[in-house]
Amino acid sequence: MAKLVLCSDDDYALNDIFAYEKSLLGSRPSLISLGRMLGDMGEYEKARSVLNQALIESFSDDEANSCYLMLGAVARLQGDYETSLSDYLKHLELQLKIGSPYDPHTAQAYSEIADLYWRRKEFDLSLEYAQKALDILPVHHKHGANVYRTMGNVHRDINALDEALSYYKKALTIQKRTLPKDHNHI
Repeated sequence: MAKLVLCSDDDYALNDIFAYEKSLLGSRPSLISLGRMLGDMGEYEKARSVLNQALIESFSDDEANSCYLMLGAVARLQGDYETSLSDYLKHLELQLKIGSPYDPHTAQAYSEIADLYWRRKEFDLSLEYAQKALDILPVHHKHGANVYRTMGNVHRDINALDEALSYYKKALTIQKRTLPKDHNHI
């Protein structure tokens, strides 16, 4: 499928980023990881095609669940919020079926839906799903940064700027603890 190789070990900043990206692929690259990588590269139609193929070929609810998560993300990046919401809700339904309601992956599903509702300007629903995610996540969990950023976005958009700043600071604190120091999200 895809093999990541760093050409030189001399660039230490790239080493950290390379190790982080390689960890996202896992030990056995798959159609799902290829779809995620294509999405990260902005190749959304190719990503959707690969992920839909992975969904057809999926052998387990876990694989289908990962496909729906990635398909939701790709649709969101394309601005297709209806399809994204549908995919994320399928992801959440499968996640609740195969995992614990208190699993960090369940919190991630709630977080993605919260972000999507913020993008649709449905602020109350966004905050409701964000709170569901926070209720599950341990303090300073890496997914908490996305939840706090979404909550900051909601509060910014409703002009509650002090609250927005507070949530953004919480997100940044978590990102500094969980991402490589040269990551573009910091």
